[in-house]
Amino acid sequence: MLRVSRSMYEFVLPVLENEYKQLADLYDNNAPEEQIKRLEQWIRGKYAGRFEELRDTVLQMGKLYAEKNNIQVMEVNPTPPAL
Repeated sequence: MLRVSRSMYEFVLPVLENEYKQLADLYDNNAPEEQIKRLEQWIRGKYAGRFEELRDTVLQMGKLYAEKNNIQVMEVNPTPPAL
């Protein structure tokens, strides 16, 4: 679980420092909505698949650990509802 968690951290950190910083700059500078959406879609297309794989693996391993150690786990929906 620690190995996969670290892999996830190492995968996400450069994306946060680069692409998400660029996205934040667009928001901060009131860039056109189309430009913002284009970058959001590009980020999602490039990184979402691998991120979801890593996240799912961490969650599965965490649930197994919790079950073995009698730790109660509650799931929440991390995705906000669509407007």
